[in-house]
Amino acid sequence: MRRTYVLTKAGSKARASRRSGLPTHYRQILELIRSDINEDEIHSALQSHPSRQVDNWLDELDTLGFIALVTGSDQGLAERWRMAIRY
Repeated sequence: MRRTYVLTKAGSKARASRRSGLPTHYRQILELIRSDINEDEIHSALQSHPSRQVDNWLDELDTLGFIALVTGSDQGLAERWRMAIRY
């Protein structure tokens, strides 16, 4: 199953701050996450980087509390919400 991520409050603050000191690749990922987003979309947007490296960055951002993994029933809700917005 694809992993789906959302931006946390801390991630939103870090994305908005021009002086956060975050590396460029972290900023790129945070900029991508406007609502829930799955890992395939992130990998597609960062295709110039190896998939394993992008996965490591996602894990690091999750560990830092800037993004959160949507789990189980939350992921189903996120998918349904996303489909409802499209139509």
